[in-house]
Amino acid sequence: MSQTKAQLLGPLVADDIAINGGLNLDNGTLKVDPATNRVGINNANPTKTLDVGGDVNLTDLYYTTEYPNIRPSLDLAFAYTKELDSRITFTRSSTATFVDSRGIIRTAAIDTPRFDHDPVTGESLGLLIEGSRTNLITLSNNFTEGTYWTDIGNRWSSSLHSDVAPDGSTSVWKITRTSGDTLLRKSGVSVSSGTTYTFSAYFKSISGSTAINMDISDLNGGTQTIYTDRWTRISFTAAAPSSSIYLDIGLENAVGNDEYLIWGAQLEAGSFATSYIPTSGSSVTRSSEFAIMSDTAFTPWYNQSEGTVYAEFNPKLFVGSDDGSRLFRIYNTSNSGNNRIDYVVTSTGIYQPYLMFSGVQYSSGNASITFQKNINYKISLSIKQNDFVGYINGSQSLVDNTVTLSTLNALSLGCSDQGSQLQGHLKRFIYYPRRLNNTQMQNITL
Repeated sequence: MSQTKAQLLGPLVADDIAINGGLNLDNGTLKVDPATNRVGINNANPTKTLDVGGDVNLTDLYYTTEYPNIRPSLDLAFAYTKELDSRITFTRSSTATFVDSRGIIRTAAIDTPRFDHDPVTGESLGLLIEGSRTNLITLSNNFTEGTYWTDIGNRWSSSLHSDVAPDGSTSVWKITRTSGDTLLRKSGVSVSSGTTYTFSAYFKSISGSTAINMDISDLNGGTQTIYTDRWTRISFTAAAPSSSIYLDIGLENAVGNDEYLIWGAQLEAGSFATSYIPTSGSSVTRSSEFAIMSDTAFTPWYNQSEGTVYAEFNPKLFVGSDDGSRLFRIYNTSNSGNNRIDYVVTSTGIYQPYLMFSGVQYSSGNASITFQKNINYKISLSIKQNDFVGYINGSQSLVDNTVTLSTLNALSLGCSDQGSQLQGHLKRFIYYPRRLNNTQMQNITL
């Protein structure tokens, strides 16, 4: 009876096969490297314990080279968990407001992070990170006729109303038109001439729809329609024409719909409205927020030789504003100015990587994407010696083959270690302790 070599092999070696030295089957189909104790499949030069040059099918699990095939060492899913990882130190020296899942404005205590929501849909938006802003309207929820707001032309009257306010209270004001186009005016507001300010308030119609106009010192504020089924925040932004301005709220072209509700007026320096800052007799400042992970909280998950960052965020800024705002910064605490990886917004409103190691600034590029307010964006960035590549929403944003790494030991989220807050929502931050390939990097940002 004839036997094949395979049939004879087992009995001859008592069912075990011992090979001293390397193994290379079919020119790299299976490669065992005894010097490194690594195995390669379709990879003649394995760099990991098991290095597969292609797709892997493990029963019900399917891994592909088109998407990440390793577990991240850090995954901060803020929009999903609505929690802050215990390794992050969060600070804000004041209270601040946010919108809960029911669309109600709530107040977060000092040093308490805010997980914000869309007030209409209830969608979880993630961790809200804002810089310092001051509400210059000293009575943000008082619209008494003739006391704080004057009646231009004697065309309106105000009264308290029992409707539910954006913060869940019943302290709202009803404005009733008595004749013509009504105009509420707050005069003598002290500001810095030439500085950009944003004036905002919440409105709701009593019946039907109503056209509201907000203005700063007759600088041609636009008109916006409000409805009966929801509160709408309207804002107007302009540069102050002098050091003393007046604020106008107008009900225009009223035909039958001659009443509306108003709540939460705010005037702040900046080109967009930030979270509501309540006042009750004097101006109030909301402090800047910091979310930082450093030293012993940082080192277990960060690979100094290679890695990939993924982040999903939603900026509140308008294009061209808040130059320097950070999505994140990875840096060395002893000298963050000379050793850091930033994702930063430029003066033209475009986010881009900014690389500085040992005092050397490396090239940074940007995707051909015009950033807009309240739009979701996804970025990925590889970190490896002489190999930096970035993507944003599927477009390559950076290639640099000259970078020399230095040691980093801290992460700041939605800010730098010195400030430069995101002014928006960070939905997710993921770190992979390996450099993903370009296809994987691109696909996770689509």
